[in-house]
Amino acid sequence: MMFFYYFYRLNNEQKIYLSIMEIKTYKDLLCQFEQLPKQDIRPTFMDICKYPGSRFEEVCSRILQFYLNPFAEHGLHDLWLLALWRASGQGETLPFYNKVECVTEEYARDKRIDIIVKSEEFVIAIENKTTADLYNPLDIYANHIHKNYSEKKQKILIVLSVFPLLDSKSKNWMTQNGFRPILYKDLFAEVNKELGNYMMSCDQKYFTYMLDFMKTIDNMNNANNKREFDFFMQNKESIKGLINRYNEFQEGIRSQQMEQIASLKERVEEMTKVNWWVWKGWDLGVSFHDKANRIGIEASFEATEKGCCGKFHIYITTWNKAHWYPYKNDVLKSFPNYIKLDENCGNRTYLHLPIIDGDKADEIVNALVEAYDKLKAMTDKIQ
Repeated sequence: MMFFYYFYRLNNEQKIYLSIMEIKTYKDLLCQFEQLPKQDIRPTFMDICKYPGSRFEEVCSRILQFYLNPFAEHGLHDLWLLALWRASGQGETLPFYNKVECVTEEYARDKRIDIIVKSEEFVIAIENKTTADLYNPLDIYANHIHKNYSEKKQKILIVLSVFPLLDSKSKNWMTQNGFRPILYKDLFAEVNKELGNYMMSCDQKYFTYMLDFMKTIDNMNNANNKREFDFFMQNKESIKGLINRYNEFQEGIRSQQMEQIASLKERVEEMTKVNWWVWKGWDLGVSFHDKANRIGIEASFEATEKGCCGKFHIYITTWNKAHWYPYKNDVLKSFPNYIKLDENCGNRTYLHLPIIDGDKADEIVNALVEAYDKLKAMTDKIQ
């Protein structure tokens, strides 16, 4: 025997039904999603600055150039160089050095190597990949290093990337040219292992910048979290089903709201003797002074547990923030019982009037007409 449960009553004729098994499946799915670890992806300073978008890789290369130099002003000495050395599988300790030079964009024929780190005994070439695919001429880079740094005992070629380069073409291209892949997260892991030994000597300003840089890269990884990826891949058909059900549910709600809005429109037009507009079928409105200092009324239903038209919202609104100020004082005096003033909604302003139960059609119509009469009287004075 099949049992059914409907999760929203649209009207006496139309209901959306879900079987008990479907309800359980979707509930279990949502519970699994809630149990995924929540990632802290609050924006960093670099995120806020938009880093800048198309030049992010270059920005990261310059930041790495700074921190990989043991003699730079950060005061972290060789923390990052040691971390890179270990992450690339070179051993636990760095070779002896008296000086280290770090440069970016070193020319190799008509191409450029992102980062070069060189000391008396070694040279490290880094191809930095933050978002782009690996299309670079690694063969030219490798030839440049072997030809121009032939005296160095160790020549280390690295592709440093945020995301694993898993395609066979990239893997083969790196292998053929002697490059080894390193992930940012593995480099950061090595930095974090030794960080405590360098804290006392570091410059706090540059330490803060370093943490912000690392968090920016971590945010990129978190946005592509593997556990979330696996969850969506394993449950994609069920998720599609839930999305389809929810869209049907929303369409049913919107259909009911549109019917009620059409009915309200007829009544308020009859009482105000002007045309009201309806946007997308569910947003009822009227406006004054459309060519200058436009102000008006917008109103719509909100679905609640009581039904598709559970609550009714009325707003006094301007479509340009500058148009609000000539009316502000008069509007606030005329609607002293408002519940909220939102002056920071993009370029628009909304004054929220008291919410009305959606089934009280007469009260809704009277409130709309009253708001219209007050705005008309107010705008008639400002011609």
